[in-house]
Amino acid sequence: MLEFLQNSYALSKNQNYGEALHYFNNISDYDVTEKFLEYKENLVSSICQITLSSFRSDSLKSLLSIEVQDARSSLSYEDVRPNYRSLSIAIKEVEYNSGTILSAIKCSLYSPFQLDLLLATCWLLNNKGNLDLCTDNSENLHSFSTILRTIYDKPFRAAVYGSLVRIYEEIFDVKSFFKELELLEVDKIFEYPDLDFLYDIPSKNYTYNNICESNIGQSLSIGTIFLNEQKYISLSLEQHYPLCIQWTLVEGACQGYPPRKVTKNGLSLDRSQLLVRLFPDRYKKINYIKHGWTKSDGEDAKSELRNRYMSVSYGSVLLVLDADEFYFPDDLLAVKRKFDDPSISSVTLPQVHFWKDLQKFITGEYYDISHTRFFRLIPGAAYVQNHNFPEVNGILLNKINNVKIKRTIIRSSLLENTFEYNDYCCFHMGFAKDFDDMRDKSDYYINRGEADTRRSTTKSRSAWFDDDLPDKCIVRTWGGSIPVCLIEESGDNK
Repeated sequence: MLEFLQNSYALSKNQNYGEALHYFNNISDYDVTEKFLEYKENLVSSICQITLSSFRSDSLKSLLSIEVQDARSSLSYEDVRPNYRSLSIAIKEVEYNSGTILSAIKCSLYSPFQLDLLLATCWLLNNKGNLDLCTDNSENLHSFSTILRTIYDKPFRAAVYGSLVRIYEEIFDVKSFFKELELLEVDKIFEYPDLDFLYDIPSKNYTYNNICESNIGQSLSIGTIFLNEQKYISLSLEQHYPLCIQWTLVEGACQGYPPRKVTKNGLSLDRSQLLVRLFPDRYKKINYIKHGWTKSDGEDAKSELRNRYMSVSYGSVLLVLDADEFYFPDDLLAVKRKFDDPSISSVTLPQVHFWKDLQKFITGEYYDISHTRFFRLIPGAAYVQNHNFPEVNGILLNKINNVKIKRTIIRSSLLENTFEYNDYCCFHMGFAKDFDDMRDKSDYYINRGEADTRRSTTKSRSAWFDDDLPDKCIVRTWGGSIPVCLIEESGDNK
């Protein structure tokens, strides 16, 4: 098999991609070994490596003076991650410069057939840079610059269509990609003052259909419902994307949510959707669902949203992840391994509720409630009785065989008079948001009747505004580890 892999890699380096892929098809039934994955990644990298010399514009050449010494490393997730961070900050602040263009291009290099990213990159080049990207030389038909040019140059697209189909037809759904381009009025897109044109275009990702895989052996699906979460949703994507095989994000507003903070269709007023759609989703893990206003109200409203991701999740384990919740990768994977015991149906972890910033956390009453976020995915499971717990045949999954990680607060050995937890936990930023976000969330829970049905919880939440803590609540100084992305975000202050 090694000889097949070596031959395939050699063919790909010579741009004989069809024959190289044929080799992989012949050995696809063999056991997947580490060496197999290494050569597969090399093949993918060779196919997607960019010939920067194909860019004609001198100013753009200067901007894109990237030395692609190793195609594998240039396409690694960790390499592209800071570029998405830079792009996401620019999107939040609506401030674009040459660095933003470079970040967008690097993200697109990592996921070169993600239509949202390509459109955004072309928009940035047109409005902030230079679209004179590549020559008509057929030798450059495999280059990224050609893919970009097919977006904005319709005559060129028609001229190279046949060649591009032959090159890419075994890699991604190239015909559907071109069909999508034909439906777009690209000239009008470039007239937009900002990236908001993407809101009117269905999210599309044609990334590697046949040969690109990730996280062999992983079986974690993530389900997220979100609304106006631009502060943390990009960080959550960065932190957890490598750990799952699928991630469904449902955007929508529950009946009773303050209408002043959502669109007429029940969607975010901030840039949350853009941050999701422009995340470089090389492995087609992300499934964005635009739900809008729920038909249900009260507890059933969240169940309606959660059932959107529940109905399409296919991993063996589901992580219910709010946009403002974070896990250390090792902790998350250790919890997932608990499901190796087939009798386990759910796992409950304690939460670190940061209080107003990353220096303080709160415990007591409502803040002592540990939330069940990990569930075994069982066919037919749905949210019916309770929006926190899916069920099968009327039985809540947290009631079958639940593993609960006990919270023990210990003194930190790093700093005096600071504390930490002694086991796995979830870091919750829901009480570390700004005043407007906290007021909106508080108003929503009051509107759905919790001032009467959950008085102690309502009082606990109101303490954020008036510091009148319930008797059993304590605010302490956190002295444990914190996910690096949260520390970096606190520095960004966005």
